[in-house]
Amino acid sequence: MKPSILALTACTLPLLGAPLHAGGAYYGDPPDETHPWTSHDMNRPLPPRVEPATSSTQENPGKPPSDAVVLFDGTHAAINNWLSDTHPPEATKWEVKDGSLQCVPRSGYIHSEQEFGDYQLHLEWAAPSQVQGDGQGQGRGNSGVFPMGEVEVQVLDNYNHPASADGFAGSVYGVSPPVASALHEPGGWQACDIVFLLAQYGGDSRARLG
Repeated sequence: MKPSILALTACTLPLLGAPLHAGGAYYGDPPDETHPWTSHDMNRPLPPRVEPATSSTQENPGKPPSDAVVLFDGTHAAINNWLSDTHPPEATKWEVKDGSLQCVPRSGYIHSEQEFGDYQLHLEWAAPSQVQGDGQGQGRGNSGVFPMGEVEVQVLDNYNHPASADGFAGSVYGVSPPVASALHEPGGWQACDIVFLLAQYGGDSRARLG
């Protein structure tokens, strides 16, 4: 099994200051407390240059964008970016095998040691190639991603396997179904991107996997 990539891309905004206007002309409404820049304002800070990501294939992982925080890159050293979800946290019992981060039965959830606010999480995962579990529901290759530990983005082997609509892979579990079910067969690499905006209340802001 080839290496997988788990990467976070931080979305940061420049500090807003008093607007300046090239040529003294406004385009659209003048600036106010909510919109400090006019349209096409040449003094507005430009987006930073980021080298784009390359796509993964079933045979080889792609490369993350240059501004990504890579939480798992297929190396054994990357296990140090993750802790068990215990109190207090301790080193995880999950393992790195063949370049992938693999769950060990009854080892519990893990969370990233680094904390984040708003983020885009790129996740590549694979269910076991040997299918275990019959019938309907959540009995095959079941896992999940838990932003802040508050909601679950479902990770599930439901390839040609029925489940409730809000329990499919890619759903916000128990809340909303994915737009479509677009899974490869078991053993193949799946990919998804999760855009998370931090809720404005006190709490834990770590990416969490289970």
